[in-house]
Amino acid sequence: MMNKKITYLALALILLVVFVQDSIARTIPQSNSNPLLKRGEDDSVCIVAKAVFDDEITGIITFAEKEKGCTFVFGLFSKGLDDPEKNCFNVLIEDCDGKVVANLTDSIEFVDGGTKPFFTKIDLDLDDLVGSSSGDKRKRQIPGTGTAEVESVSGDIGESAPIERVF
Repeated sequence: MMNKKITYLALALILLVVFVQDSIARTIPQSNSNPLLKRGEDDSVCIVAKAVFDDEITGIITFAEKEKGCTFVFGLFSKGLDDPEKNCFNVLIEDCDGKVVANLTDSIEFVDGGTKPFFTKIDLDLDDLVGSSSGDKRKRQIPGTGTAEVESVSGDIGESAPIERVF
């Protein structure tokens, strides 16, 4: 009699374990097609670069690219951009050949010898501007070959800063 009770109890525990495992297997998908299981496994690389102005003009421009060809630019200038109506400043991004690849002037508001914080999105492949870290030597440029330029139309005031890869 006692032997039958132990047998039934053991059988009930085995069935319980089987049902629980089957239930868990249905609620947690085992395939890699579920996007929730892929969090943190992003294959794309975010590129961040900066251009620091620290001479007559003081400021920083930061570049961030998450998707290839779509770069977010934000920055601030704190001094050196006096009398913007008279000097008509241009803020330009140039590649290693000196060719202007972006003009940020329209997105910047000049105030009190500097600017308000600015933000804009430009169509620019940042990897081409600062150099590739992928090891492909055919496309690789020397890191920091692009420059950010701030210059007045009259040419009296101007400064450039190399664009350096942060990560």
